[in-house]
Amino acid sequence: MRAIMRCLALGVLLSASEMLFAQVFSFQKVDVPGASATNPKGINARGDIVGLTVDGGGNGRGFLYHQGRFKLIDVPGSSFTNAVGINTRGDIVGRWSDADGNNHGYLFSNGKFKTFDVKGCDSGTVPHGVNDVGDIVGQCVDAGGNTHGFLLAGGTTTILDFPGADFTDAYKITNEGDIVGFYTDAGYLRTPSGNFRSIQVPGGINVGARGVNECLSIVGEFDSVSDGITYGFVLEDGRYLTIAFPGAAATVASDINNRGTIIGDYFDVDGNDHGFIARPH
Repeated sequence: MRAIMRCLALGVLLSASEMLFAQVFSFQKVDVPGASATNPKGINARGDIVGLTVDGGGNGRGFLYHQGRFKLIDVPGSSFTNAVGINTRGDIVGRWSDADGNNHGYLFSNGKFKTFDVKGCDSGTVPHGVNDVGDIVGQCVDAGGNTHGFLLAGGTTTILDFPGADFTDAYKITNEGDIVGFYTDAGYLRTPSGNFRSIQVPGGINVGARGVNECLSIVGEFDSVSDGITYGFVLEDGRYLTIAFPGAAATVASDINNRGTIIGDYFDVDGNDHGFIARPH
């Protein structure tokens, strides 16, 4: 069953979609010390956050933010590591690149790295999410350069393609198997039965669905037709609320947990990339 009681607080806040975002959420800036960029990607039910940071030398490294402290994540022998998804157990998934720049997947669990590649996707494997069951979703690129979503569950890999789309990416997955992501020009929700539902933000283009919780609250980003600015969004019970970090030039919402806490990144007016946490009042 859905965690309905945990959904109620956020559902009430989102019922008045005309409200300003700042009225219902408080923002916290999150930057890895000494980094030139911080990009949170995933949050679990306990509030642990993973993401990508760029250090002073321009190197991309994963990070874990736990109880106010940062820990860097580097796959041994990698030239680049990104941490994108984390479950309640603390298992982390993401992408790493070898010395030749080829992309591979990894699972970090119980202090050990396990690297993997999706069969049939010889040109790259990029995991994005992992649920408490251990199912992993992400994107992979085949030998022809075509990008597909994938689901790795119980040792079986399923390739995910939004009907009629020439590009599909799978980003996060709930414990019940609901998957969100994006395809050629919109976001989507895929149900456990395999049905796809397109997500289009009113007045927006280039919609991407990046995060989902057990209540089926969905977050992501879109480009506004009216002003050309990138905003985050929350979708709850068919209602949309725009997310804009105060004073930011662009905002992206990347994930949401069952408490309604949202994480993502924003660009300031000077083009610097920072992370944020947004908590409902």
